[in-house]
Amino acid sequence: MSKSLLSAAEKNEIFSHQRDNGPFSALALETACLNYLDRLNRIFRDPLAAAADRRAALKKGMALEQKIFDYIRHETPISYFDSDFRNQTKQYIRMREIYVDAVNFTFKRHRFRFVLDLLRLYSEDPCQILPERDIFKEKWEQVLLYDYLLLDMGQKNTEDIGREAVSNGYHECDYTLEIEEVWKQPMKAVPRSHFRYVKAALPYSQGARAITTWMKDHANDLAPALWVVDTQAIEALRQGPDLTVTNEDIAIIEKTF
Repeated sequence: MSKSLLSAAEKNEIFSHQRDNGPFSALALETACLNYLDRLNRIFRDPLAAAADRRAALKKGMALEQKIFDYIRHETPISYFDSDFRNQTKQYIRMREIYVDAVNFTFKRHRFRFVLDLLRLYSEDPCQILPERDIFKEKWEQVLLYDYLLLDMGQKNTEDIGREAVSNGYHECDYTLEIEEVWKQPMKAVPRSHFRYVKAALPYSQGARAITTWMKDHANDLAPALWVVDTQAIEALRQGPDLTVTNEDIAIIEKTF
């Protein structure tokens, strides 16, 4: 923020007068913790930092990240029978959305859990207090599908090529041409490491059920294809009637591991 808007003294005064029971205290603590996690992450990734400082930053950051995840869950209860239900819902949504945006220094499994929380909230909404629930439900379905369930093979291959370029001293022109070739063939896959997210999302996500249905129907092709999937076919399934996935369907897919 520009110094012409808030001076250092004003900032210090604001932060020194935070209260534990203020209307936005939980939100303030979450954002302050995330800012601190960002700083710890920068120290850990700084190749010029001392090894001891990097280890200490990593250890402290991992412990704090778990604590802030638990704190958000503890501080955002929702009771349909509480007169303050509307405000509880706003707090529930705000704190999860902010956390999900902190992709560089939070654990994916924690962000995934909060994405499921938001998807479930917009799907159920028993009190009908979220007028744009269908729009936001679709938004979080898209986030879940493309950021957590499907692996972007183009991005992964680009990262692999980049690491190889650094280690092997690629000529810049060769590197650029290879990157361009990768992006001409964008593919999505569901590697084994991602399938646990698909399984966890099945009760809440039509997208997860669409992925599972497609994979079950193409189980014979999955192993040699390294689990590359047809996203257009999956989208068509997702937009269709509600899907049902059984334990037998999951077992068929897991046999291809």
